[in-house]
Amino acid sequence: MQESLQTIENSASKRLSSGCKNSIKRRRSIQSPSLSKPFSTPRRSCGGSPLNLEEDIKIIENELEELDEKINALKSEYDDSELSEYITLLHQYNEIKDVGQLLLGTIAEIKGVTTKKIYEEYDLEVDC
Repeated sequence: MQESLQTIENSASKRLSSGCKNSIKRRRSIQSPSLSKPFSTPRRSCGGSPLNLEEDIKIIENELEELDEKINALKSEYDDSELSEYITLLHQYNEIKDVGQLLLGTIAEIKGVTTKKIYEEYDLEVDC
Protein backbone atom coordinates (compact mmCIF):
# COMPACT_ATOMS: atom_id res chain seq x y z
CA MET A 1 0.00 0.00 0.00
CA GLN A 2 2.77 2.38 0.97
CA GLU A 3 4.68 1.53 -2.21
CA SER A 4 1.67 2.21 -4.46
CA LEU A 5 1.20 5.65 -2.87
CA GLN A 6 4.90 6.36 -3.40
CA THR A 7 4.57 5.34 -7.06
CA ILE A 8 1.55 7.62 -7.58
CA GLU A 9 3.35 10.57 -5.95
CA ASN A 10 6.44 10.00 -8.11
CA SER A 11 4.32 9.79 -11.25
CA ALA A 12 2.48 12.99 -10.41
CA SER A 13 5.65 14.89 -9.64
CA LYS A 14 7.21 13.72 -12.94
CA ARG A 15 4.17 14.94 -14.88
CA LEU A 16 4.29 18.30 -13.16
CA SER A 17 7.99 18.73 -13.72
CA SER A 18 7.77 17.65 -17.36
CA GLY A 19 4.98 20.16 -17.98
CA CYS A 20 2.48 17.59 -19.24
CA LYS A 21 -0.62 19.59 -20.15
CA ASN A 22 -3.03 16.65 -20.04
CA SER A 23 -2.36 15.82 -16.40
CA ILE A 24 -2.75 18.09 -13.40
CA LYS A 25 -3.05 21.78 -14.31
CA ARG A 26 -1.38 24.40 -12.17
CA ARG A 27 -3.69 27.04 -10.84
CA ARG A 28 -2.83 30.67 -11.20
CA SER A 29 -3.78 32.96 -8.41
CA ILE A 30 -6.45 35.43 -9.43
CA GLN A 31 -6.41 38.81 -7.80
CA SER A 32 -9.36 41.10 -7.88
CA PRO A 33 -8.56 44.52 -9.35
CA SER A 34 -10.65 46.15 -6.64
CA LEU A 35 -8.45 44.65 -3.91
CA SER A 36 -5.30 46.16 -5.35
CA LYS A 37 -6.63 49.70 -4.90
CA PRO A 38 -6.73 51.33 -1.46
CA PHE A 39 -10.21 51.88 0.00
CA SER A 40 -11.55 55.39 -0.16
CA THR A 41 -14.85 56.61 1.21
CA PRO A 42 -17.17 57.88 -1.53
CA ARG A 43 -17.95 61.57 -1.30
CA ARG A 44 -21.32 63.10 -1.96
CA SER A 45 -21.26 65.71 -4.63
CA CYS A 46 -23.65 68.08 -6.31
CA GLY A 47 -22.94 69.26 -9.85
CA GLY A 48 -19.52 67.64 -9.90
CA SER A 49 -18.03 69.60 -7.00
CA PRO A 50 -17.71 68.16 -3.48
CA LEU A 51 -19.97 69.68 -0.87
CA ASN A 52 -18.47 71.15 2.21
CA LEU A 53 -19.34 69.72 5.61
CA GLU A 54 -21.84 72.45 6.58
CA GLU A 55 -23.87 72.02 3.38
CA ASP A 56 -23.83 68.25 3.84
CA ILE A 57 -25.15 68.62 7.41
CA LYS A 58 -27.95 70.95 6.22
CA ILE A 59 -29.02 68.46 3.55
CA ILE A 60 -29.11 65.58 6.03
CA GLU A 61 -31.04 67.67 8.58
CA ASN A 62 -33.63 68.56 5.90
CA GLU A 63 -33.98 64.89 4.97
CA LEU A 64 -34.42 64.03 8.66
CA GLU A 65 -37.16 66.66 9.05
CA GLU A 66 -38.99 65.33 5.98
CA LEU A 67 -38.82 61.77 7.29
CA ASP A 68 -40.08 62.86 10.73
CA GLU A 69 -43.04 64.59 9.06
CA LYS A 70 -43.86 61.42 7.08
CA ILE A 71 -43.64 59.30 10.24
CA ASN A 72 -45.96 61.65 12.15
CA ALA A 73 -48.45 61.65 9.25
CA LEU A 74 -48.50 57.86 9.21
CA LYS A 75 -48.88 57.68 12.99
CA SER A 76 -51.93 59.95 12.81
CA GLU A 77 -53.53 57.72 10.14
CA TYR A 78 -53.12 54.42 11.98
CA ASP A 79 -53.79 53.39 15.54
CA ASP A 80 -51.13 51.16 17.13
CA SER A 81 -53.73 48.59 18.18
CA GLU A 82 -55.07 48.44 14.60
CA LEU A 83 -51.59 47.93 13.27
CA SER A 84 -50.74 45.13 15.70
CA GLU A 85 -54.07 43.40 14.95
CA TYR A 86 -53.39 43.69 11.21
CA ILE A 87 -49.91 42.18 11.64
CA THR A 88 -51.36 39.30 13.71
CA LEU A 89 -53.94 38.60 11.01
CA LEU A 90 -51.24 38.64 8.33
CA HIS A 91 -49.21 36.09 10.31
CA GLN A 92 -52.27 33.83 10.63
CA TYR A 93 -53.01 34.17 6.92
CA ASN A 94 -49.44 33.24 5.99
CA GLU A 95 -49.47 30.20 8.28
CA ILE A 96 -52.76 28.97 6.77
CA LYS A 97 -51.46 29.58 3.25
CA ASP A 98 -48.26 27.62 4.03
CA VAL A 99 -50.31 24.66 5.29
CA GLY A 100 -52.48 24.79 2.15
CA GLN A 101 -49.43 24.81 -0.11
CA LEU A 102 -47.93 21.92 1.86
CA LEU A 103 -51.14 19.92 1.38
CA LEU A 104 -51.26 20.68 -2.34
CA GLY A 105 -47.62 19.62 -2.67
CA THR A 106 -48.34 16.36 -0.83
CA ILE A 107 -51.31 15.64 -3.11
CA ALA A 108 -49.14 16.33 -6.16
CA GLU A 109 -46.45 13.98 -4.85
CA ILE A 110 -48.97 11.20 -4.18
CA LYS A 111 -50.52 11.56 -7.65
CA GLY A 112 -47.08 11.84 -9.26
CA VAL A 113 -47.78 15.14 -10.98
CA THR A 114 -46.48 18.68 -10.63
CA THR A 115 -47.92 21.15 -8.17
CA LYS A 116 -48.92 23.32 -11.13
CA LYS A 117 -51.18 20.52 -12.39
CA ILE A 118 -52.84 20.26 -8.97
CA TYR A 119 -53.45 24.02 -8.94
CA GLU A 120 -55.09 23.73 -12.37
CA GLU A 121 -57.15 20.72 -11.24
CA TYR A 122 -58.61 22.67 -8.33
CA ASP A 123 -58.97 25.94 -10.32
CA LEU A 124 -56.39 27.79 -8.21
CA GLU A 125 -54.08 30.55 -9.34
CA VAL A 126 -50.40 29.58 -9.22
CA ASP A 127 -49.23 33.14 -8.40
CA CYS A 128 -51.30 33.47 -5.18
